[in-house]
Amino acid sequence: MIPGNALITRIAWRVLCVALALISSATAQQSQKLFDTVRDGVFQVRIINKNTDTTAAIGTGFFVAENGLAVTNFHVISDVVHEPEKYRAEYLGEGDKHSNAEVLAVDVSNDLAAISTKIKPSYVLHFYGGTVKKGEP
Repeated sequence: MIPGNALITRIAWRVLCVALALISSATAQQSQKLFDTVRDGVFQVRIINKNTDTTAAIGTGFFVAENGLAVTNFHVISDVVHEPEKYRAEYLGEGDKHSNAEVLAVDVSNDLAAISTKIKPSYVLHFYGGTVKKGEP
């Protein structure tokens, strides 16, 4: 695990900026179309207690690469980082597809984490390569 990975921060901030820009400028109909487009790139992260096989926490993840690399919030997977002998992370997607998720890197101060799954996503969030100016959609 690589703490404080700057790449995670850049990726997550771009995802957040793009998502907020798209959502804030969309009408209800456009919002549904946007959701339908990105649905397969978004999934549920579950933290499982290894002793009881029960769900201890739930969060959201976003695929950022075709190899299963994803971004989630650190607070979602923090139990796995702090008590790996007790907790594991799991991906849960459309059609009840699931896989164990491995924590690759964390950035505690920005509440971000990179995780890896064994799933090949059918959709990956794409990033705007330029600089977003204040007020730009």
